[in-house]
Amino acid sequence: MSIYVNDYLPPCEGPKLKPFSSKVDINFLQRLNPDNEDKDSEDEEYNGQRTLRVFKVMIEGKLYALKVFKYFDVNDELFGLPVPTQKKIPLDIARYHGAPFFRECRAYGRMIDTGVNGIYAVECYGHLAIPVTTATQLIERFEGIDTWDVPSNRREDLFPAIVKEFVEKAEPGEDKWQMQFGSTNRLNELGIVIGKVNNKNYDSKGRAISLANSHILDYYRYNFQSAWNREHARANDRIMFQRRIEKMGIENVQIYEDKGREG
Repeated sequence: MSIYVNDYLPPCEGPKLKPFSSKVDINFLQRLNPDNEDKDSEDEEYNGQRTLRVFKVMIEGKLYALKVFKYFDVNDELFGLPVPTQKKIPLDIARYHGAPFFRECRAYGRMIDTGVNGIYAVECYGHLAIPVTTATQLIERFEGIDTWDVPSNRREDLFPAIVKEFVEKAEPGEDKWQMQFGSTNRLNELGIVIGKVNNKNYDSKGRAISLANSHILDYYRYNFQSAWNREHARANDRIMFQRRIEKMGIENVQIYEDKGREG
């Protein structure tokens, strides 16, 4: 049984994701991203840590992909920032902008607000939560799940989750990079930086699959960056696509031109 969270999340300014339906029974059918599989599966890394697990589930007779997020330590989000800068940042804002669950909520909130949910990224149906009892059962049922990364000095009663369109695994092929870039560019125009643009983060239609590494353009870190670093952060997807194209040996295609640091 899921837990219905009757809130649009995250509870801060900016786009928010709606809750999914009400309390529902979830039939967990298959784990879609085993830890021992390709590191570029949807089991994203965040600061070197795996942050979520994805399951094929049945809810009220319909197949979905359910992304269940592990415990998030806000200190991981602040890691690397100068201590004086860290002291200026409210922990709630660092969490609501930085936690992979909230990153995806904000990105899909923006897509829903602009009427493009399911067009440039696989469709999202809302968020819910699973109780710790269910999370424990998943550890017992599926091989390779041994923890939800909750520190021994903490107690978590719920784990947040996002309900998404289930897409059969299919290699889109590097030759589909133009479709993928088209979706990425459109999301960028909406103020969403995906943060992960490798070939495996797109379905056969060129739509982005995961946005757990994304941010939108009101990202709090921009307030503490130089103009040059801000521009590079906002251009991240184009920079990464340019590198992909160059590795593929495609010539005479310029998605991003790095003019170097001025001054």
